[in-house]
Parts: sequence; structure tokens; C-alpha cells
Amino acid sequence: AFFLSIPISVLSFVIIALFAPPRPSTAPLRRVNVGGYLILVTALVTLQVVLSRGERMDWFASAEIRGTEDRLPYFDTQQVDGVTWQSPLQTYLEMMQGGKRERELAATLRELVLGGSP
Repeated sequence: AFFLSIPISVLSFVIIALFAPPRPSTAPLRRVNVGGYLILVTALVTLQVVLSRGERMDWFASAEIRGTEDRLPYFDTQQVDGVTWQSPLQTYLEMMQGGKRERELAATLRELVLGGSP
């Protein structure tokens, strides 16, 4: 897929060279903004790394938030300001059943809320 863009790029350069009006030689050349160029390259490389590695490492998975009016599936619920929250233990148990990202979040929850590691 990457090499497909090479002939298209070469064809584009040829078309531009043939049909673009020549640049007037009296206009002074402007200096290249090296700092801006380096920032742009750094930002694009960083974005590319995040997008390519993030997909493989499941960085973009999100935990699913479930809600129900049935109180049976949950135990130790807490009512705060009219909002019903399930217990941290129940959240931990449900997240341990999920994918890699959910299990990572469950481990963090265990360390922060329940105290200690497995």
C-alpha cells in the first residue's frame, strides 16, 4: 500500500513541472523556518507512533459503562447525591473479566481503592 503512492507522486511532479507557470526569478527566496519544520516533523512522527503502536497495544480500548434499574446484578451499591454507584469491588470483578485495557484499569483500581496488589 505504501509503494502505491510512489508512482502517483512521480506523476504529480511531472504534471506540475510541465504545466505550472515558472516562478519569477526576481522574487527573493524566503528562509526556511527550521524551528517550525522540526516541530511539525516531531508532532507528525509522534502522532504516527501513537496511532500505529496504539492499535497493536490496545491503547484505544475503552471500558464499557453499563447501567440498569435492576438492583440484583449489583451488591454493595452506594447512593451519593441521588446517583447510585456500584461498589469498587464489583467494578474490579467486572473489569477483570474484560480485555487487556480493562484488566489494566482493574489493577489500578485495586491499587488505588482496595489497597495492595494481587
